[in-house]
Formats: sequence, structure tokens, C-alpha cells
Amino acid sequence: EANKSNYIQNCNWHERDARASKENERNINYLCNQKIINMENKKGINWFFAFIALTLGLTLFKHIDFKNFTLKEPALDILYLIVFVLSIYFLIKGNNQPEK
Repeated sequence: EANKSNYIQNCNWHERDARASKENERNINYLCNQKIINMENKKGINWFFAFIALTLGLTLFKHIDFKNFTLKEPALDILYLIVFVLSIYFLIKGNNQPEK
């Protein structure tokens, strides 16, 4: 009778341990999946547009005469300005847009 109650008690402990380990396994899987989802949603900077924006920004800065507020080469500098603004727009848009 004592052996039987010890056996039943041990079985109950094992069942509880098994339930707890299953619950832990579910929690760990959930957290791992959430981390993977969060990592997939993170987007890095688009280096192509960053390079274009930096290059054009420096070129525009060099071409602007701040004393007279004139441009060195007006037609080309307007084109630089348009592309510079578009590259900044795509940089910002690319970082805020969720990945599908």
C-alpha cells in the first residue's frame, strides 16, 4: 500500500513536471517566434539613397553662394535639389513602411 501511494505520488510529480515543461516550451516558442517576427519587421537604412543624398547634399552646399544667394550652375543645381529631396523622401519612406 505504501509503495503504491509513493508510485502514484511520483507519477503525479512527473505529470506536473511534464505539464510545466510543455508550458515552458510553449512560452519559449512564442517568445522566439515574436523575436523572429520583430527582427523581420526591422528594416535597415537604404545605403543607395543615403549615398545619393549625402553626395548631392555636399555638392549643393558647395554650389550655393550664401552671400548673394545664387547658384553656380542653376539648371544642374535644381536637378540636384530635386533628386536630393527625392532620395531623402525614399530614405524616410523606406524606414517607416512595414515589410510584407
